[in-house]
Amino acid sequence: MKINEFVNKKMKDQQRNMSWLADKLDVSYPTLYSRFKADNLQSYDLVKAAKVLNFDLNELKDLI
Repeated sequence: MKINEFVNKKMKDQQRNMSWLADKLDVSYPTLYSRFKADNLQSYDLVKAAKVLNFDLNELKDLI
């Protein structure tokens, strides 16, 4: 599973969308969308996403 797929699953589990996450990460929707499409989330964005979506980054270790 790719990192973007993992974060997307967490959003869907919480009935959140990318616009909501973009707002919480303080980036534009098009910027976040392009990062997701390229599976190129910045580490800062990933940490902040973990915080706002309330997941532990250690969960990724088993998926990568």
